[in-house]
Amino acid sequence: MSKGKIIHLGPEIEGLAKLIEGKFDIFDVPFEFADQPIGEEKNKLLIKGELNLVFRHDLFFITQSEYLQSGQSSFLRQLPANNIIIDSRLQLSEEAKQAFFLKNVQFIDFESEQDLAKQLNEEFYNDQLGYKYKFDNIQFDSFFKGTVKQLGHNYLEIIDNDIKDYQRVANWGGPLGVAKNSIWEIRTEFKRNTPTTNVRLRVSLISAFTSEIYYSTEVDNDDLNNLIPLKVDHNGAFILVELLIKGQNVDLTMGAITLNESRGGRGTLLIGEDVEIDDEAMGEPLYHYFDPGDFKPPLMVYFSGFRFNPGVEGMFMMRGLKGPTLLIEDFRILGGSFYVGGKKLESQIIKLIQTTLKKLGFKPNELILSGLSMGTFASLYYSSFLNPDWVIVGKPLTSLGDIAANERINRPGGFPTSLDVVLRLTGGIADKNIKQANDIFWDSFTKHDHSKTNFVIVYMKDDDYDGDAFEKLDRFLRKHSPTSRIIHKGFTGRHNDQSGALSSWFINQYRNILETNYGRDFSPQEDDEDEE
Repeated sequence: MSKGKIIHLGPEIEGLAKLIEGKFDIFDVPFEFADQPIGEEKNKLLIKGELNLVFRHDLFFITQSEYLQSGQSSFLRQLPANNIIIDSRLQLSEEAKQAFFLKNVQFIDFESEQDLAKQLNEEFYNDQLGYKYKFDNIQFDSFFKGTVKQLGHNYLEIIDNDIKDYQRVANWGGPLGVAKNSIWEIRTEFKRNTPTTNVRLRVSLISAFTSEIYYSTEVDNDDLNNLIPLKVDHNGAFILVELLIKGQNVDLTMGAITLNESRGGRGTLLIGEDVEIDDEAMGEPLYHYFDPGDFKPPLMVYFSGFRFNPGVEGMFMMRGLKGPTLLIEDFRILGGSFYVGGKKLESQIIKLIQTTLKKLGFKPNELILSGLSMGTFASLYYSSFLNPDWVIVGKPLTSLGDIAANERINRPGGFPTSLDVVLRLTGGIADKNIKQANDIFWDSFTKHDHSKTNFVIVYMKDDDYDGDAFEKLDRFLRKHSPTSRIIHKGFTGRHNDQSGALSSWFINQYRNILETNYGRDFSPQEDDEDEE
């Protein structure tokens, strides 16, 4: 894990730097020296009234009341959302409260330097860590005589007639190692298909030094809908997860089990990240992260691509565009299920975007939907319901059935999860299922009006996932939506080739649109003040 940086807006807190040196470098900036360069590189906090970009990803910790007084609002507005920590003993002026609108300020209570350091280390650490327990690693106990059915990597169904007492059925082989002095959360997906089915998850921490269990907890039935907290001691630990069941006519469906390093209730993988739960699908989560940026239109929505481990994608890239950003992540199955599936999930995504627009006071069309690879499907699909000003996509994917069908000949072993996606959405992988999966996008897209939306599409000319996606989109839009602008570029290669060049073109088009249509300025920051 890389070290983070804390810009401490206040006088030095004696001993704190030593207590957090393993995870942070801290720079003290008392109010009376706020305009002085910081650190060895002599960077100023502000350049021509704007936050110096070298600090845009850092934490800002305010302990001096002068920073929160009236007259400081223009400075406070420059501080990065979700990265502001304030000593809860300080009083905020009305101007400060207004400056922090939608910035998700974090207040912190502490009684000593040790208490403060503990909270900073445990909750505000740099980076993000998340793991998924895969079905490939599950080990069923030999004495379990029931039936186990597996639907790809979507879920397992466990069936048995009569188990009087809780019986261990399975565990995930190879306990997962985690760092010392860390806090974790386990999220589960279970569905009891009969009222007489009982399920228990036993989670144990094994000492990395003695190999002995020093902590164990058991969580049953509906309590599994809640997060399971784990606190790792100073020796580190291996985490062992075991599944137990009992009851008559046992019928249990099990989805994913994920492990994330905790933020102490301040977010999920990142400070400020939130989650929507689909209770129609075993409590599957949909993660999202909001940054209001400069509060100026448009709202830029970025749908994450496929990821094996949970994590926020595109945060640094989108933050560099300065405007309001909403990042949405789908980690279902092994790393994403293309943001579709059930009516509730799809309505949650639409409502989330519409609610965010309203919070910002934007018009419904002051919106850009964007994404790369798997994220392109969501951007194009939800454009039918949201009518954004722009859709910006790279490596477009539209026909989920064709993506899966290409796994057999065009792309053997390249993206087997595509088969899981079709199986999940249609119940099979036969020819009729392939067509049904293709229709999910095209039946919707071709029935909606896109005349008020413009499209930027960068694609691979030899795409081995969905080779016809661009041509079909281009042909349909030119015929049925002639008023839409279509800006496009093709790169030679297959789906996963030339990712760097394609991403550069993608972000350059984003900048061009923001400059031309929304008045953004991406000129390099230059401090023209004389150096003393």
